[in-house]
Amino acid sequence: MLLTLANIGVTMLNPIQARANDLSRLKADTVGKMALSGGIDTALLATGTPEQVRTEVIRVMDIETGGGYICGPDQGLPGIPQENYAALWETAAEMGKY
Repeated sequence: MLLTLANIGVTMLNPIQARANDLSRLKADTVGKMALSGGIDTALLATGTPEQVRTEVIRVMDIETGGGYICGPDQGLPGIPQENYAALWETAAEMGKY
C-alpha cells in the first residue's frame, strides 16, 4: 500500500503511529519515496517520565535515520505534561539533523 501511495504522488505519511506500525519496516519501505512524520508514542508522552520520553525519541530517531523523517508525536492528545513535550523537542534537537 505504501508504494501505491508513493506512486500516486503522496510525499509524506503523517502520522506514523508507534504502536500500530513496524517503524523499521516503514522506513525500509519508504526510503527515498516519501517522508515519515510522527512515531513518538503519545501514550508514553502522556504517562511516562521525561527520561522515558528521551529514551523513546532516541530509539525512534535511530530507526528513522538517513533522512525523510520529521520527529513528533504519533497523534494529538490533550493533557500531555509540559516536561514530556520539552524532553521530546530537546532530545530531537540534540540528535540533530541527518
